[in-house]
Amino acid sequence: TEKMRQESVNAMTHEFKRPISSAVAMTSVIPFYLERGEQERALTFVKSIEIEMNKLTEYTKRIQQISNNEKQHVKMNRTDVEIVPFFEYLQKRYAVSEDHQRKVILNLMVETAKQVMWVDLLHFSNVMDNLLENAIKYTISPVVTIDINVTDTSNGLKVSIKDNGIGISASDKKHIFDKFYRVKRTETKCKTGFGLGLTYVKSIVEAHRGTISVISELNRGSEFIVIFQG
Repeated sequence: TEKMRQESVNAMTHEFKRPISSAVAMTSVIPFYLERGEQERALTFVKSIEIEMNKLTEYTKRIQQISNNEKQHVKMNRTDVEIVPFFEYLQKRYAVSEDHQRKVILNLMVETAKQVMWVDLLHFSNVMDNLLENAIKYTISPVVTIDINVTDTSNGLKVSIKDNGIGISASDKKHIFDKFYRVKRTETKCKTGFGLGLTYVKSIVEAHRGTISVISELNRGSEFIVIFQG
């Protein structure tokens, strides 16, 4: 029982770490910009902190709902979000790895005629965070390479996230979006998590009237493809 309790606490701490650490880092630089009279720059960080704290709140609700087997009715607040600034922000944020022994290279290619996408900013940000966090988490190479490609489809957008990670077996691919499912491999035993991330990702993508799929082979990386009406 104690071991299960410790594993649950460790997993929850890991999942909450990203929004908390991001908010703390941004809070620490606000006084610097205020002293220099750069109020607009400081306000940008304030807005980013609000987004990270909202992510934390929503993630708490998500764990409660999924863990308690509650039927989820995701409330979407879709707005026009500028495509290039959104993905460039992701690129900058993940350029610095928390693991100083590894380097993260995030390549971004945006080839779309659209300037905005119609998404729920909070939930869609969480989807991208989950996919990028998994790409980093399940890459054992000292250099993590992630390619994000944003292209047009006939009636929306396609977002591809491809990594050089450990890959997923054919048998595991059938279940990775299932609730609480975790790949049982030697390389993943030390990786914390509830097995809820991809369940949530799939539910949000479908709430955007989209689909998510994965192309992967063992030891050859993975590519998650999100197609939605943007």
